[in-house]
Parts: sequence; C-alpha cells; structure tokens
Amino acid sequence: MPDPILFDSKPYHHHSLLASAAGVTSPFEHSAEDRQSILNRRKSLFKKKAKVAELSDTSGAYVRLGEADLLLIVDRNSVPYRSKEWDMIAATAAHLEASHAALSAQAHKALAKLRAVIFSAKPARSYADVKPNLFFYDTDEFRRKDGSLVGPAWAASCIIHDANHVWQYLNGKTWHGVKSEVECWQLQVDNAGALGLSDGEVAHLKDFIANPEKIVARAKSKVR
Repeated sequence: MPDPILFDSKPYHHHSLLASAAGVTSPFEHSAEDRQSILNRRKSLFKKKAKVAELSDTSGAYVRLGEADLLLIVDRNSVPYRSKEWDMIAATAAHLEASHAALSAQAHKALAKLRAVIFSAKPARSYADVKPNLFFYDTDEFRRKDGSLVGPAWAASCIIHDANHVWQYLNGKTWHGVKSEVECWQLQVDNAGALGLSDGEVAHLKDFIANPEKIVARAKSKVR
C-alpha cells in the first residue's frame, strides 16, 4: 500500500483506503482535518467569487497519475463517510488512476496541471477555479434527474474536462466561454474509449458540442 503524503502539513492517504473492505480499519473513518489553507492561495478570476464550503472538517486522499499526485479533499459536512457519494468518489478515483496510462497526451497535460479536486455538496455548481488550479466538484451532480448515480467513468471524464480549463488558463488559452467548453467536451469524447464511457454518454457530450451556446447560457444562469 502506498504511503500517505503531506500537503500543507496535512496527511493524504491513497484513494484505495476510501473504500476499505469490511473489517479493515480505514484511516478515513474518523479523520477530520482542517484544510482551509488550500483556499488561501485562491484568487478567483470570476467577477463574483463562487461560494465554497468551509473546509474545516475534511478527509484527504490522493490519486497517483504517472509521476504526479492529484489531491482529493472531501467535505465531511456534506459528504458523510461511506455515503453513496463517498463511495462514488472512491470509485471515481480508482477509475481515473486505472485509466490514466491509456488517456490522450492532452488529458495527461491537463491532469498534470490540476492540484486538487474538492468534493462538496452545493458550493454553487461544479467549476474549475484556475487560480490556483482547483476543481470544485458538486457531489449533487453525481445524481441524474431520476436520482440514480452516474458512473465513475463519467465522473472521471468531468475531472479531465475541468483540468483542461486549468491547462487552458496556464497556457494562455481562452479558458472560459463557448470555445473553451467545446474543447473540453471534445477532450472527454477523445478519451471515451480509454475511460469506458457509454454510447449514451458520448452522444450526450456530442449534443453539447453541437449546441454549445445553449448549454453555456444555461450553466451561467445557475452560477454564483
């Protein structure tokens, strides 16, 4: 089992321990660390700074992606230990790590620029805060309109999507708006095989690409 790593003097355990087998003590069961310091570097470029959860009671995991470690911060106030959303985070982390080698070169570049994914219910909606390279993943978006859970392949593709927004910003590209979104949706499509996205999920993304203005306008109406 990989050793824990430290960031801002806080421990992050390998994601495999998020879903420890029955009878095995998990370091996440009673962990509760204040990780607010990761937001101290945050200088949002949005006109209105998005509301985010207070990270006073969190668990920290990491995913090893090649030579880099992606941090996962779970807000325990809104994502209880071993809830369905918690287990979804564990499955998504495992899927992303297992799929990483098969991802495209651009997906590798994008993920290498992402420092952390912060999982919390209703900060506003899922979005990339490109300064400093964070992705706020609203765990309410794990559920479809009928209440069923999306699959880990889809959630992993969403992480790649928003990692690409960070890459766009850091490389002087257009990182928000219609053009940016189309590029990120296309990156999800390009990696559909590596991630194992379903035909329906790919069709969903292609519909976004075909109707980007409508999708972006709808997203903006829900933000901040």
